[in-house]
Amino acid sequence: MAFRIYDWIVATWGWSIPIPAYFPLLAVGFVAGVFVVVRDARRLGIDADHVLTLCLYAGTGIFVGARLFVILPRLDYYVAHPGAIFEITEAGLASHGGFLAGVAVIVVYAGSRHLPLLRLADALPRGFAVGLFCARIGCFLEGSCYGVVTRLPWGVRFPAGSVAYGGPRQTPLLGGDVALTPPLHPTQLYAAAAAVCLFVLASWIAPRRRFQGEVFFGSLLFYGGTRLAIDALRGDLSGETVFFAVLPTTQLINALIGLAGVLGLACLFWHFKQVGRPAQVA
Repeated sequence: MAFRIYDWIVATWGWSIPIPAYFPLLAVGFVAGVFVVVRDARRLGIDADHVLTLCLYAGTGIFVGARLFVILPRLDYYVAHPGAIFEITEAGLASHGGFLAGVAVIVVYAGSRHLPLLRLADALPRGFAVGLFCARIGCFLEGSCYGVVTRLPWGVRFPAGSVAYGGPRQTPLLGGDVALTPPLHPTQLYAAAAAVCLFVLASWIAPRRRFQGEVFFGSLLFYGGTRLAIDALRGDLSGETVFFAVLPTTQLINALIGLAGVLGLACLFWHFKQVGRPAQVA
């Protein structure tokens, strides 16, 4: 399961720089996602040049935000070891940090360029789903974002060298082969399947939307809800801070994302019913 691209570098340059599969797939997902977003924005009458520029800014914000969400909880360590800040192939990225930073960049950019925010938001979900699908396949190949132990027939056992191999070693092996993890929930594949469903949902809502923002907030609700369910099966989130004696940090963010989707839909639907025309934000 652990897949690293490095043989071509060794053969060509004579030295080895291991590149986790997650990063090439993340790059592919970003390019494909931007392509989809630009096409959807054009259909909604938004200038493609603005959208392309926005995607480049948002991509930078997503990367920085995703990295900060890893660094800030362990700030003391990174202050003492500043070089570790740039070791992204080892410490990784946090998807929630990227998601929140990306949303912030989009809101600021749209406001500064006077773009129709809700119409722009409706152009984002399908491209986001494409990028998310590629990223989660990369997670699966690396063995990161792994699930808890399961006895279900589709449980996946990751080999030594994968991220998952070091995580669940405290759990008694369900088999006898110590070269593999116990069977784990393939939460990465669950998330990839959820991304496909998100793409289908956004594609279904778009031609039927009654007001601007319906595609975005409907997708936001679906994303928060599915992540809430999938992350409950994650085995790599056990050390998180727990809020209200119920929700760890990641699950609290998932719940807030889903709640934002509900409130957004409720407010826009109320506005639509009151005014009798699509709600708009300039």
